Amino acid sequence: MSCSGCHQPHSQQVTYLCQHLIAAKQAGFNTAYDEESPDVLYPDAWCDKCLEVLMQQGEWNQIAEDFAAFSAHCSHCYHSARQANWRQDDAAYHQLVRDSFHYLQHKQADLIARHDLNQYDRWDWDQASEHLIFSLNGQQQLAAQVSFSGSISSKSNTWMWAWANTSLLSNIKAQSKALQQLGEANSFLALEAAIWPADETDGWEMTAVMAKHLNAIGAYRTKDDSGFTYMVIHSVSPLS
Repeated sequence: MSCSGCHQPHSQQVTYLCQHLIAAKQAGFNTAYDEESPDVLYPDAWCDKCLEVLMQQGEWNQIAEDFAAFSAHCSHCYHSARQANWRQDDAAYHQLVRDSFHYLQHKQADLIARHDLNQYDRWDWDQASEHLIFSLNGQQQLAAQVSFSGSISSKSNTWMWAWANTSLLSNIKAQSKALQQLGEANSFLALEAAIWPADETDGWEMTAVMAKHLNAIGAYRTKDDSGFTYMVIHSVSPLS
């Protein structure tokens, strides 16, 4: 089975879009909500015109479905359609990012001045305890209470919010859910969407927004074979 948009074989997650979203711009982007899977990465989506028909019909009956003419698409085409049709106040969004980055820069400078995180030769994080442990010469020196903000995949070049990552324990990602709620309240795509094309700078920006929103004292990033995990720091305690 191939994608209806790019006509390439489905090598990624399949989702369904209405016929109008593929070629349209600024047509609106409305998504389905599944109570059993509230954090699905690529929820089925339709434009504002389809939403009008749906509201008129009161359900997805034959008339509404025929008007929408849903077809299967790959995640790449989904990202493109969402970006082209999403409506938001870009000026307000960029101001939020600037203010948040400014906040984190000052907090980070103070954190480094008090606890030079760069001096340690090892880190270990534990999801269950929500702690990031810094060690030096085999001795644990510092414990930071953290909440994961999200991750950048070096394979897919995407950002995924922690709240959408099913491989994480619920406690370590719980506070990131507040950013989705902030995104929904302001219709900010980068905050509301579970996953989207991104680079390392985007990861820092999203973490900065989370840090400011939660009044965190700093942030940190760890690296592994698949990319980077970002987190905000709530408190720091010496261990020796």
